[in-house]
Amino acid sequence: MTIKDFISALSGGYFDGKLHELYGDSDSEMLRNRIRYIDACEKFSKANPECSDIRVFSVPTVCNASGIDFFTTHDEIKIISADENFSYRTDVLHSIQGYSLCISSVGFASEMPEINIKYRAVVLKNEKNRRIAENEALEFGDIAEFFRLINESFMYTLCNSTAMTAVVISREFLNGDGAVTAEDNTVKAFVPSYLADDYRKIMLSLIDEENFCSMNIRNTGGYEFTL
Repeated sequence: MTIKDFISALSGGYFDGKLHELYGDSDSEMLRNRIRYIDACEKFSKANPECSDIRVFSVPTVCNASGIDFFTTHDEIKIISADENFSYRTDVLHSIQGYSLCISSVGFASEMPEINIKYRAVVLKNEKNRRIAENEALEFGDIAEFFRLINESFMYTLCNSTAMTAVVISREFLNGDGAVTAEDNTVKAFVPSYLADDYRKIMLSLIDEENFCSMNIRNTGGYEFTL
């Protein structure tokens, strides 16, 4: 397809259903991504004025939480000429529709006390078993059980006061509707997407903005837009 044909179809709503599937139900998010794709096309056209036919892809970021990979809506827009080949993941990962994965970097973890080091092997074994159970819960679509297991996960950052505070505040904020885990110097929270902005404001009372990111979770891998 040509850049003109793609932009015309995009602007006319031809891809609205797919945009909702990729980026969520919000109309404002759909419109924001329309603009992203149009801007990407314009930049590609300026850099490659001789290229008439193109291929357009959405390539999602893969983020790991508690040992499980999730596709997120923080994707790369990839535009290439029609005669080029491009490989991308098309598989389906576990999905928690309507939730965002919020990641907070809370500084450096302190050295683990001796008692934690002594029982570290036991803790890690229990964590491995818990992660297997988390995967099984997602496979059966039991999100409540998945969140329960996440919330029971061992906190590797218990020696870090900022991490402890972030976990406590996060769990109080979610009040059971979501889950929080921490490892090393990172706190990861599954937050209902409609509450993600409020959660961000709370976290920014503890950390700088560059140490926080929020990504909606999506279930599809790479997608090629075609007419």
